[in-house]
Amino acid sequence: MYNFTTRFMLPIYASEGKHVQTSGHIMMMAIMFTLVSFVYLNFVPYIDPTNVKQTSLQVLQRQNKSDTNIRVFEGRDVTDGEYPYVIVLIISDNDFTKYQRVCTGSMIKETWGLTAAHCFKYSKKRKYSVFYDNFTESPMNTGIYVPVIKMIVHPAYLSSPIKEANNDVGLFRSENVPKKSYAVLLAAEYSTLVGLPVVYVGGGDTKMLHSYKDETRPLQLGEATIIHCDKEIIQIHRIIICLAPKCSNRLEIPWHGDSGGPLIFDGKIIGVFSFSSKKKITQIGYTPVSPFTDWIHYVVNDKEP
Repeated sequence: MYNFTTRFMLPIYASEGKHVQTSGHIMMMAIMFTLVSFVYLNFVPYIDPTNVKQTSLQVLQRQNKSDTNIRVFEGRDVTDGEYPYVIVLIISDNDFTKYQRVCTGSMIKETWGLTAAHCFKYSKKRKYSVFYDNFTESPMNTGIYVPVIKMIVHPAYLSSPIKEANNDVGLFRSENVPKKSYAVLLAAEYSTLVGLPVVYVGGGDTKMLHSYKDETRPLQLGEATIIHCDKEIIQIHRIIICLAPKCSNRLEIPWHGDSGGPLIFDGKIIGVFSFSSKKKITQIGYTPVSPFTDWIHYVVNDKEP
């Protein structure tokens, strides 16, 4: 696993009590440090290796407990600038006269985004675009969208005997999506996160039945708690994070169009939405990002094995 927050230390050598490091050595190391820092800051998505166990208590203490804005089923509207890196993937015809929201995603760099692998199932028939910033107006009117250039699913997803069951993570490359900040991925082991409060963001349906008017709505945010997965889920999904809605709003779950949306703890992404079921409330599944950080690094830097 890559640790992108490692500090580079300048070595000091001594012989018989005398320092032999010269100003030339220091200058050379400083130049090397500057070059390495530039590469990581400009070409590598930020992956935070924080130990969650050491920070979860502080997050719990400062978490907002208010439910005044929570609606039944939909969650609450995301305010402007609250999660700037979250985008909506839309499909359209070639001349872009009609469009439909299909999935949610997160921009991790200017031209790279993270979503679920199953979101690309229309890739052979329809044109994909990244819809961002202003979600309450049609992108056909605002022009705030860019085309998706390339879509990549994790290799193990294609080999899974049950599609959308395992390794449901994908990346997409697009034209530049300007953002003040991009998503940070949390590389903490996902099995240690049970019991923590999380939030999730989606741009999908807010009603049980799809409505055309729902195509111009703000992003929605929901709250949940990470739980141990049911045995029936574990039998099918080997790598998964399971959620239960908050007790104060048991009907609040992600739904159609939210696929690929981020699961967030302490402001960092820990998973992407894979599936949910209204038949059993606790059947909400997110693919964790921690097992895939190496793959994400290689793909984003054009080093895919």
